[in-house]
Amino acid sequence: MIRIEDVHSLGERMAAFSAWWVCEPLGEEEIVEKMDGEQAQRLLLSLADEILREEKGVWSTMVYSQRIDDVKIIKVYHPRRAGSSCGGGKSKIAPWWVFVNVEPHAWPEWKPKAEPATPAKAEAMKAAGRTWWKKVFA
Repeated sequence: MIRIEDVHSLGERMAAFSAWWVCEPLGEEEIVEKMDGEQAQRLLLSLADEILREEKGVWSTMVYSQRIDDVKIIKVYHPRRAGSSCGGGKSKIAPWWVFVNVEPHAWPEWKPKAEPATPAKAEAMKAAGRTWWKKVFA
């Protein structure tokens, strides 16, 4: 979480990198777009302006970076889709935008192996009150 006043200096650090990969996970399709540092900076600052229209205060609860002085990844959350910080629910909130300065690669071996779908398994899940979509979001 960073201070609102630090968003501009974070943007300046972004501009120093030759490449950023940017993803909007909540979009129709998860597309990763390559941008130069200045394009990524402009996008971050435009998102910050939109956040400031929704959120008031010293801290931005919507912009996260693991380190502001050596930035590698930035997650930006939309104020209206961020949920509640005081709730301890199990729901996972996807970022609005993600910026990384290391080219992302798919790692299929990190994905859980799919279980074969059988009519018997589907009936057992249904009898237990679980449908496939409940299993996905559990």
